[in-house]
Amino acid sequence: MLRFELIDLDSTAETAVAFRADSFACSFGSAERFYETDGHGHERYLVWLRRLMQSIPGSCVHVWDGGTIVGQIEMNRFKGEADLGYVNLYYLIPDYRNRGLGRYLDEYATKFLHSLGFPAARLSVSPTNQQALRFYTKNGWRDLGARADHPEVHLMEKRLVTSADESATSEEYLAAVTVGTREPLNGTVHLVPYDPTWASKFSLLADRVRDALAERVLLLEHVGSTSVPGLSAKPVVDIVLAVLDSANESSYAPLLAAKGFVLKIREPDWFEHRLFKSRDIDCNLHVFSLGCEEVDRMLMFRDWLRTHEEERRRYEDVKRELAARHWRHVQNYADAKFQVVREILDRAIRTRGSTDD
Repeated sequence: MLRFELIDLDSTAETAVAFRADSFACSFGSAERFYETDGHGHERYLVWLRRLMQSIPGSCVHVWDGGTIVGQIEMNRFKGEADLGYVNLYYLIPDYRNRGLGRYLDEYATKFLHSLGFPAARLSVSPTNQQALRFYTKNGWRDLGARADHPEVHLMEKRLVTSADESATSEEYLAAVTVGTREPLNGTVHLVPYDPTWASKFSLLADRVRDALAERVLLLEHVGSTSVPGLSAKPVVDIVLAVLDSANESSYAPLLAAKGFVLKIREPDWFEHRLFKSRDIDCNLHVFSLGCEEVDRMLMFRDWLRTHEEERRRYEDVKRELAARHWRHVQNYADAKFQVVREILDRAIRTRGSTDD
C-alpha cells in the first residue's frame, strides 16, 4: 500500500520539481508557467517549498509505493484566510492515475489539515481539467467558481471530515454517475444474519451472466459480505465480473439486459466501473476490465475475512455500529466503512508480503 513520508529536499529535489512541472502540464497543457519566462521558476519553487516545510512541519510529503516515489502532496494555509487549509498539490505519476488511489491522498490531506484545526480546506483547479474536477466532486469538494485573483482557475472547498457520519462521495457525483433515477435511503441500513441461500442466489445469477456473455466472461466471483460465511450483511448479493474492456458497454450491456440486468451506475473515472441490478434478485453486479486492481482488492478482502475470524468479527462490529446510523444514501454507509476496510486490507497485504518473502 501507499505510504507518506516527508519530502527530503537534499535527496529528492529533482523529483519534487519534476512532479510540480508535470502538474502544470496536466492543468494547463504546458509547464511553461511553472518555469516562468526567465527559466528559473523551478529554483524559486524550491525556495518556496523549503520555507513551507519549515513553517508548517509535515505539510509536504512524497507518496511512496515500495521503494518508488509515485506522488506528492503540498499543504498550506489559504492565502488571506488563515483559518482555512489549502492543498497546493495532489500529484500521482501517470501509471498510478485512474486506479482509485487519489482518494488515499485526499484522505491523508484531510486528516493532516484537520489536525491543525482547520474546519475546511480549499484548492485551485483548472476548469479545463475535467478529470480532476470529477475527482474532487466525487470526494466532497464544492466548486466555488473562478478565483477573484486568478480567474483562469476555479476555487474548490471541502469541509474537513474525520467522522464516519460523513460521506466522501458527494451528492453531485452520485447524480452524475447514476443511470436513471436514484432512490435515497434516508434511514438506517438493514443487516441480517448470514444466509446460506446467498451462495445459491449467486450461482443462479452467475449462470445468467454466463448464458448472456459466454466467452466474454473472463472472471466471475461472489464478493462482498454475502460471500463470507458467518458475516451479517445487507441481503444484496455482490458479484464481480471482469470483461475485456468494461468501457465498451456495447459489447456486454445489451446482452446482460436481455437476461434482466439493468445498468444503474457508470463511473468512467473509477476503473471504468459499471454496476447492474437484477430485476428479480437483489444484487449488485460490478463490471471491471480484466486485470483491474480493484477486483484483486475485492477478492483479497473476501478471502481474508473467510479465513480470519477475528477480522471478520471486527468488521461486523463496525458495520453494525454504522448501519444503525441515519444515511442519505446506501453509498454514504459504504463510504463510512472505507477506513476499516483499508486497515484490514493493509494487514492482509503485509501478511501476504511477508509470506512471499
